[in-house]
Amino acid sequence: MHQHSERATSTIVCAIDLSELTEPTSNLAAALAQRLAARVLLVHVIDPVFLMAEAPPPKGWEQALREEAERGLESVAERLRQRGLEVATTVRVGVPAEQLRAVAATAEVRLLVMGTHGRGRA
Repeated sequence: MHQHSERATSTIVCAIDLSELTEPTSNLAAALAQRLAARVLLVHVIDPVFLMAEAPPPKGWEQALREEAERGLESVAERLRQRGLEVATTVRVGVPAEQLRAVAATAEVRLLVMGTHGRGRA
């Protein structure tokens, strides 16, 4: 069992775009979670509007991007788990602000941590 899992009663949502800003953003969320005895929910939102602005997306784009995002989130989650934190991940598709609002409404969210947009690939 992870160090804080028995005491974690609230959640810190950490929105990451899997860009170079992922590490500092997730480190901040981890530090806050340790201080507040909270769990971390890593969230990545695939924005289809952003994708379609560049070129029509190829067939199967959503599944491919979802799998890539899940691998990226799991890598970050494992790093945070090694710090003794309880960490979950989710990948959503849609308008980022709307998706983050929906995630925050479904969990006992204490805080939302997000960096400036690094324009990750998804």
